[in-house]
Amino acid sequence: MQFFKDMITLNPKDLGSADIPIGLILLCFCVGMIAATVVISLTNATVYRVIKALSRHKCTDAASAKGLKALGLAEDRWVLRALKREKPILGRYISSVSGEGAPNAPIAVTQESAQESEDLPTEGDHAPEGENAPAAEKSPAEKKYFLTPEMSDRAKELLSRGEVGVLQTVGYCALLLLLYFGIAAALTWLLPALLS
Repeated sequence: MQFFKDMITLNPKDLGSADIPIGLILLCFCVGMIAATVVISLTNATVYRVIKALSRHKCTDAASAKGLKALGLAEDRWVLRALKREKPILGRYISSVSGEGAPNAPIAVTQESAQESEDLPTEGDHAPEGENAPAAEKSPAEKKYFLTPEMSDRAKELLSRGEVGVLQTVGYCALLLLLYFGIAAALTWLLPALLS
């Protein structure tokens, strides 16, 4: 237990040198890398599920676009959250269309990235809330989605790699922990020898 405490509290100040909390810096870096790994894995898994569903239903243009319910993603909270926040990674691969209008009327295509600039309020404007919100702002569940044609090759490549699984993410996190313990242990032994 003392060994782990020495790794966390490692500081050259204790050896008569500069006050740099190396142990805490390494620990914070490791925790940050693990958190980033988990977030990236969740994002990649979400993008994979959306692309897989759109590919399976052959949603390749505005005419073949489908809603989340038809794609089987209406209950997936990670997909709903990513679409609601208009994640740029997901926005590269998909486009959305409005679900309103007459059946034969042309559907207005709205790119996710272009919509961000239109949604920004101008000075003096106040974003309406509740029932007074304009009908133009639709929730992700009310929109229809399709694969962006320009990214079809990249989407196929992503599908061929497969979904990032939980075990793969845990493996990456375990590797980061091993690196942390290895570097911290090495510094615990080397720093006193170098500064003495």
